Amino acid sequence: MIEAGRPADLALADRDPFAAHEREIWQTRNVLTIRGGRIVADRRGAA
Repeated sequence: MIEAGRPADLALADRDPFAAHEREIWQTRNVLTIRGGRIVADRRGAA
């Protein structure tokens, strides 16, 4: 559970892989990764 003041591990994708068509799942890209409450990968705004 995510709680204020606690470190979090979280990955944010550019689409819902569960809702994507099976032929499009491979196109899913990671947008943001947070590990231990710190941003370790950030592609927000990247083309």
